[in-house]
Amino acid sequence: MEEAVQGGSRQGARQTTAALHVDEEESELAVHLYRQFLWGHQSLSHVRTTARLASNELRLKKATVPKQLSTLAGLGGNTDLTHNLWRDLERRVQTPFLQPRYEMLPLNPRPGKIPFFDPVQTFESLRTRRPDAFRELCLPSVAELQQFWQQCGRHPALVHHPVTKIPDYQARAVPLVLHGDGVPITAIGASQKSCTSHSRPFPVLAFATGDLEWFSMAHGLPRWNSLRPCGLCSVGRQSMFAFKQVARVGVDPWHVPRNGVHRLLRRTLCQASIFPDLMHTKHLGVDQRICGSVIWLLIHKVVEGDVAANRLQLVEELHRAHQGHGDRPPGRLTPGMYLGKISDEGCRENYPCLRTKAAETKATLAALKIVWASHMDPQNQLHILTNLVLELSFFLDTEVSSCKEWHPSKSESDEWVVAGISLCQCVTKLTKEYLKLGRCLFLVTFKFHWMIHCLHFSEFMNPKHVWAYSGEDYMSRCKTLLKSCLNGRKQLPALQRFGRQYARAICVEIDKEFHRPLFV
Repeated sequence: MEEAVQGGSRQGARQTTAALHVDEEESELAVHLYRQFLWGHQSLSHVRTTARLASNELRLKKATVPKQLSTLAGLGGNTDLTHNLWRDLERRVQTPFLQPRYEMLPLNPRPGKIPFFDPVQTFESLRTRRPDAFRELCLPSVAELQQFWQQCGRHPALVHHPVTKIPDYQARAVPLVLHGDGVPITAIGASQKSCTSHSRPFPVLAFATGDLEWFSMAHGLPRWNSLRPCGLCSVGRQSMFAFKQVARVGVDPWHVPRNGVHRLLRRTLCQASIFPDLMHTKHLGVDQRICGSVIWLLIHKVVEGDVAANRLQLVEELHRAHQGHGDRPPGRLTPGMYLGKISDEGCRENYPCLRTKAAETKATLAALKIVWASHMDPQNQLHILTNLVLELSFFLDTEVSSCKEWHPSKSESDEWVVAGISLCQCVTKLTKEYLKLGRCLFLVTFKFHWMIHCLHFSEFMNPKHVWAYSGEDYMSRCKTLLKSCLNGRKQLPALQRFGRQYARAICVEIDKEFHRPLFV
């Protein structure tokens, strides 16, 4: 370092020395504690206590205490008071580049400011303040963006979309997917006129996806138990399970404004923009019912012996059969994880359903295909039909995941649709046959119909590009964070605190991924 600063002015020496410290790695423990606080796993006072204990132990062992760990240990000064910790922390860490926008809403008993995250503002903040993250997360290349519009532009929601009237939109309009999960939303989107006055990339809300409750609550679509249960086609309640007759969604002419129930459907989206999520329809709908029924059959009927021992044995066999990386089948199986009702062990009144996350369900079905084949009776027609159901479901998962283009070919898409219809018909047959035997197995729900719509759309875009697996993880994160924000606060202040802390947490995750310093 002395050689680096030798011969220069004091100011130059300070600048050079500062530059040498820029690339110093931050303390892993300090970063971990900071993230634990931001996502609501530890309070700031607990973070400070842990940092102090670690710092003191390092000093006793004559080791160097990292600067960032000292920063956390020194929050609030030398006192044990906790009322200024948040303010003190904000002075010592990087200011988040994303901020919530507060809107005054007519709440009861009095109006209040609610935090929102404007996607257009978020898009611009990433583009201008974190260009490296923008390139990887939003716009890897103009060529890839153009490829999307060339391959997916014939989707019924995009053929006549207003964005096509904007000059050079194929190289500028970055499509967004809005994922909703049981919560209402507000209208968002950029003005078309503002996009014609510059040549920068801009976001366009192209699709909405989520669970069925969200579509009903936020978009005002008919619920599954209404006379017209589907918001995408005119199927009647009585013919809902005639899977061969599921109508394809037509091209939207984009005559706006519409007389829709929700603001998003009046101007920003159209009916065809609602893309049924394969995660919610198949993995959290169809597959959970299939897995629950097959697991019940293996534990209670097919495999001889004690039921509790069979459960343990099945878990071991599932993990042995599991192939590949990533998510695995559940590490244990309790009666409450697959029985419709614990007291109805014989499935005489309630249908079984595997209660796991979507990724775990997907991994379980793949393993069940192997386990079932080793235990089934090849002469039993119901066993053969069950094996076919598992094969068809696994085929769809494999084909969708392995397709490398924006969408499969027309013939491949038709093959997916045939596989999906065959799957639904086989499950329906199993339902009827087991009901004759007095068993409630293989429940068929509206999600089977919704899945066929999803497979129809595969002609224009692979469903994997809009499924919400990343959102499933963040739902649990947000629950934990909001719970921590509720401690000692009323609802409105807790929600405002949640907005500030969530914005900072997201910024930290992005900056950490791209190796940016988190502490000042």
